[in-house]
Amino acid sequence: MLLLISPQIIHAGFLCMLVAHLLSSMGGSQFMSAAKEGDILDIPDAGMSVRVEDINVQVSPEGYVTDWAVGLSYSKNGIIVKTDRAVPNGPSLYKGLNIGARQLQAFPERAVLLQISRDPGAPWALAGGILFLAGTIILIALRIRTARDLPNSI
Repeated sequence: MLLLISPQIIHAGFLCMLVAHLLSSMGGSQFMSAAKEGDILDIPDAGMSVRVEDINVQVSPEGYVTDWAVGLSYSKNGIIVKTDRAVPNGPSLYKGLNIGARQLQAFPERAVLLQISRDPGAPWALAGGILFLAGTIILIALRIRTARDLPNSI
């Protein structure tokens, strides 16, 4: 039975990926913004704003930046709904928003370059990828098993 439905699982995964691309192209957005501590970034398509609470920079005794993080607070209608931190390769995620800290200016004044993106197709892409991979693995495993069970006719 799995051998018969595995191609349909693969196709269902591919269709989920197509839906993901459609949703992302229709409702996705991405922009970059430079901000300092205390700046408020309005995100109109998400109906909220993000405030840069602090930019925490750790410096070695030699004067090199060793680590940094950006404290963020999400607010909707003036009410803070979440506080979070964004670090390099560790974005802040909330209600479909992805805020990544891309670049830091530590001196003379602390500032950060934030990448703010919204991708409504991401869950569909993940589901499609899982279905596609599962269907392909099932199909290959069952084909190998079927080939081993057949007698050699060579």
